[in-house]
Amino acid sequence: MRQLTGRRSIAWAAAAFHLSGAFFLNLAIISEDIMPSYTLMFASMALATLWFVRPTARRVVLVSALFTIAWLFERIVLFLGTTVGLAQVAVAVGAAERQS
Repeated sequence: MRQLTGRRSIAWAAAAFHLSGAFFLNLAIISEDIMPSYTLMFASMALATLWFVRPTARRVVLVSALFTIAWLFERIVLFLGTTVGLAQVAVAVGAAERQS
């Protein structure tokens, strides 16, 4: 990832995402009770990826609410959501700076 973007911070964020994704893939294989909350977490990640390029207050509230509902079902998804959320905010800030 560093060779692709030239930025160490993005490479670290991608590594954290891959590690957390591997952790949750392992949980999905060995534990079925996490799947409903992981589905909601995946939906919140997908919406954040699409919407945080041009964030509005409504979009941020909707993604936050969906993330909170997933977190309430299973606290372990907080680890994945935090790393991905921070990466999405970093990408959104970079996109907003390039558009200015």
